Amino acid sequence: MKALIIALAVGTVLAGFDAIAKNPPGSRPADITLKNMQLPPYNRWAFSHMSEMVPTVSIRRDAHHVRSLTGPAMAPADVTVLFEGKEQSLDSILRADMVDAYLVMKDGEVLIEGYFGEMREDRTHLMMSMTKSITALTASVLQRDGKLDFQKTVAHYVPEMKDSGWGQDTILTLLDMKDGSAFTETYGEPGSPGEAHECASAWRGRDDCPATGPKNNYEYLPTVGRNEDMHGAFHYKSATTDVVAWVLERASGLPLAELFSDTIWQPIGAEFDAEITVDRGGFVMASGGMNATLRDMGRLGQMLLDGGRVGTRQVVPESFISDLMNQNKEPTWPYPIGEGWYGENPYYRSFFWGVGNGNGDIEMVGVNGQLLRIIPKANMVIAQFASWPGYEDDGPDFGWTQSDNLMEALVEKYMD
Repeated sequence: MKALIIALAVGTVLAGFDAIAKNPPGSRPADITLKNMQLPPYNRWAFSHMSEMVPTVSIRRDAHHVRSLTGPAMAPADVTVLFEGKEQSLDSILRADMVDAYLVMKDGEVLIEGYFGEMREDRTHLMMSMTKSITALTASVLQRDGKLDFQKTVAHYVPEMKDSGWGQDTILTLLDMKDGSAFTETYGEPGSPGEAHECASAWRGRDDCPATGPKNNYEYLPTVGRNEDMHGAFHYKSATTDVVAWVLERASGLPLAELFSDTIWQPIGAEFDAEITVDRGGFVMASGGMNATLRDMGRLGQMLLDGGRVGTRQVVPESFISDLMNQNKEPTWPYPIGEGWYGENPYYRSFFWGVGNGNGDIEMVGVNGQLLRIIPKANMVIAQFASWPGYEDDGPDFGWTQSDNLMEALVEKYMD
């Protein structure tokens, strides 16, 4: 009975996506709102049109210094892969997994590139929590340049946070999400921390939020209390990234979107401007609001694979990238080992996920199927944008295990 219910639910979702797909290209679903934009079938349109849903600010590229991408650039329809015991069309696999865009780079060249649904080469897509990793990369540049000390506390940089749950913790503690704040990653109930954070971030309509609640993250973050039992253990907390973003603005004296542009986006040779959502107080959503094109995610991934370099320029400290790739298993890992996309020795470091497969693979990950994997052993980068029906894995054809198995199959196929 459960399998039948799941099958019916997935069928309903696919029918909804098909209905939107039949609309004129780029047409806005008539009944889409802030309340349903993250739900199927609306999310497939919303994730590639976020600037039409939520206020955004630009993360500028340098139009005079665009890193060229070369290679065979095969379409997924021209690629087959041994997957789940049989040779299958990559195009069919990606369509079944509700992938919006897919890129495989090998030895610095584009090997496979494909777009589905609303996506195209010049259109940005919501990165969700991959934005967190950009925040950490920016922090590493400020640390290298002497503008930020990872051992100083949040309150040192942002006195307004002195009495909050984060105030007494160091920046490094926050980067690893081992802070003692009482924030929990819970959604789905009115007043839950996750929904309060979304309300402050302008990701929900005013009618869906308490009339007397904080109007932006400058107001909301200082209200979060402390739970000392959480300190020192890994607990995934999106709001922690926004606290780090506030610190970065204070340490640099620049708005975060401009900081992202100066430290990461222009130096990687991005081809298109990115954008990031902004709340009613001007606070950008570093925890999950950035939008970028697929090929620019490939450029970012190649920079990471090359030890933080683009050509002769050291964009991000090589020591920071090495640190990301060479961590031991997280002793406080809260999830079942052997489930999900990670290996036997997973860890979380500086807003990146350590796959824990013994090869130094790291990932930027966002809910609903957003990912960027760096694969040093195969000299490969794989980027994916998707619009899965749920945050994690809501059916037999959607989920991290499916995506991970596909990546492993592609690595096996193209390994030197």
